[in-house]
Amino acid sequence: MMPGQMHGGMAMPVEQSNKDMMAALMDTKDTSMAASIMKTAGLDRIMRTEGMDTLFVASDMALKAESPDTLNRMRENLKDRQMATEFVKGHMVSGMITPDKMTDGEKLTMMNGMTMEVRKTDGRMMVDDANIVKAIKTKNGIIYVMDRIPSSIMTLVEQQGMSSMSDMPSSR
Repeated sequence: MMPGQMHGGMAMPVEQSNKDMMAALMDTKDTSMAASIMKTAGLDRIMRTEGMDTLFVASDMALKAESPDTLNRMRENLKDRQMATEFVKGHMVSGMITPDKMTDGEKLTMMNGMTMEVRKTDGRMMVDDANIVKAIKTKNGIIYVMDRIPSSIMTLVEQQGMSSMSDMPSSR
């Protein structure tokens, strides 16, 4: 762990990993469910690319807090490779955005065209309504671990079949 980076007067500790994003996800105790979902969907290759990207994932605790129906629907939908790829792109920003570069009220455009809003409240950094609890800088980007599934992503999960994702523009 390195000293926290300052952003808007708040320090967020940024862990360092010399591994790619997928390996870092698999090695991080509280992101094993997200890693497993990505691997099962065959998306681990996206996390191993040479580019520098920003990835937002819900912690294992956040995923376990969701209803079994929601998790089962998500797992079932992610068996479709195209849907799974678009779902993961809904968690990623092209380019690495470190905590010190995020500003309150900033809209981050995900790789699938969705947006999430950065908020800084009461000493916390959030995207939509999810607190960022950890940042991990990897050799090919940065991972932000959240305490819940952000509302913009939950909207997709709750939609029957997650069908609107295939209609969104893709930047990759």
